[in-house]
Amino acid sequence: MTSPDPCSVVFKGSRAFAERETRNVRWLRDESESIGFLIDVHSHSELLLYPWGDNSSQSTDPNMNFRNPAYDGLRGDRTRGYEEYIPLGDQAWLISAALDVRDAIASVRGHSYVVKPGVMLYPTSGTIKDYSYSRHFVQA
Repeated sequence: MTSPDPCSVVFKGSRAFAERETRNVRWLRDESESIGFLIDVHSHSELLLYPWGDNSSQSTDPNMNFRNPAYDGLRGDRTRGYEEYIPLGDQAWLISAALDVRDAIASVRGHSYVVKPGVMLYPTSGTIKDYSYSRHFVQA
């Protein structure tokens, strides 16, 4: 989970869009309707992360999603039976795109990045990749 402690490695920030980088991504998404998804590149750990970061994903129950208040209090704790909805086609596209990026990095730099859902690094909330992807649902 995230932390309110600014000294923590999982500090959630002082407020939404507090950092210039996140404001830039918000602006990019606001100005470019054709951008639907983001993949998070963690160069230090050589990871390519795709949504979701708060919980494991599932593709069978579209009602189990971040917009449904019936699941408030369950997100972010993988032991409570909540799994965030992602359509199979979206997940397949995200994985395929991440694998393409991985292969491109390997061909240029010789480093082999690992592709995995963000939650497998550690559970997070409010990440820019999840924010960007969630807009796909909100704007639909």
